Amino acid sequence: MPAPGLVQPFYTTAPIAGIQCPERWCVLGGIVAETSWAEVLEQIERLLERPYWVVDLLPVQVPAHGAGQFFAVEQLLLTGPRGDSLRRAFADVLLCLNCYFDFVVVLDEDETGLVNPDPKILDNWVRDGRRSLSIVLVGVDVLIQVTPQSTCMTVYNSSPDLLKMLEKLAVAAGLFLWQPGEA
Repeated sequence: MPAPGLVQPFYTTAPIAGIQCPERWCVLGGIVAETSWAEVLEQIERLLERPYWVVDLLPVQVPAHGAGQFFAVEQLLLTGPRGDSLRRAFADVLLCLNCYFDFVVVLDEDETGLVNPDPKILDNWVRDGRRSLSIVLVGVDVLIQVTPQSTCMTVYNSSPDLLKMLEKLAVAAGLFLWQPGEA
């Protein structure tokens, strides 16, 4: 059930899947907060300045000049079946989280956004690994970013309760949740 005060526009500046929108948004289904496109983008920019946590394959941050083969291992983990498994784990976390929160999903490369996309669409966007996604959790002022060629998702401005839930979801998907700078 959508949060109170939500309407159903689909934001876009370009046609997607053959749909032509004459303005910056069209009503197509899904659920979106009663805000303008500019306000959604401003919210994302503001949240990018907040404290953040990382949902990652690794349990702690790799030191900048540490020993080991981080970049070589990272490339191996991002390709082939391992990359598919990683993106599936990210999708699993996000799909479960979408059971509790409405999402505004912004596709960075074509400035398209949709609130609560069909789970199959969200799963495809995450698993295909070609799109940068900025996901705003409606009502809690949290941003999650998923980018291609990254072994982590970044969560901005999370509450302690949401972090507890995210940690459980991450562990269930074989991932870890940590904050940069932690010892």
